[in-house]
Amino acid sequence: MNRVIPGILMAVGWLLLLFQGPPLLFWAVMSGGAGVALHEVFRMVMTSLRSWRLYATIILCLCPVLAAF
Repeated sequence: MNRVIPGILMAVGWLLLLFQGPPLLFWAVMSGGAGVALHEVFRMVMTSLRSWRLYATIILCLCPVLAAF
């Protein structure tokens, strides 16, 4: 139950943002979420990446997402 309520709230917020929010805000939120997800994955999988290399890799991986906008 600890994860169900926040998940429902985030889903409702995401749907409101998708249907009622401006496109630029939607893309900003999606890019931010993708950046957080990439950070978590890289911290688990590539433990050798540290500090600026980790963030440079995340920014490079987000370039196609930002280019799609």
